Order: sequence, then structure tokens, then C-alpha cells
Amino acid sequence: MARQKRNDPCACGSGKKFKACHGQTKQRKDEVQDTRADKLTFGFAAALVVGLVIWGLVTMFTPAPAPETASPGAGGTAPAGKVWSEEHGHYH
Repeated sequence: MARQKRNDPCACGSGKKFKACHGQTKQRKDEVQDTRADKLTFGFAAALVVGLVIWGLVTMFTPAPAPETASPGAGGTAPAGKVWSEEHGHYH
């Protein structure tokens, strides 16, 4: 038996097209499943965006760690035979 197409007359004898009679129930089930999948996808995307925003705010307002080496201008003295490099931030 061939599969009934949407625009064929419905097999129940109502005289309506299949899509407007018994075909509508199957279509609605598919739409509900798509809607659930869309909501789930949207929920994951929203959670990801919120997490990234929170991470960005925490990173933005967290003070940077202090440099590990002191520059000679901060009262330190250069080791014998070494020169401070501003470009690299350490002695050479």
C-alpha cells in the first residue's frame, strides 16, 4: 500500500484532505518536539552566554597580580654586571 500524501483525500471518508484531517495530528506532534528541542537549545545557549558574561565581569574587576620582579626605579639595585630592560621587564 502506498503512503498517503498530504493533499490526497483522507482515508477516513470525511471528504477533507489528509493534511486537514488525520494528517494534522502527526504534524502537531512534530511541531511540539521541535519546540522542546528549540527550548532546550535556547536554554543551553543562554546559560553559556550568562556564564561568559559573569566570567568577563569577574576577570575585568579582579586586580592584576603584582609583578614578580622589581624595577630598579622602585629602590632596587642592579646585580653586578646586569642592566634593567624596560622592554622585557627584567635584568640582562
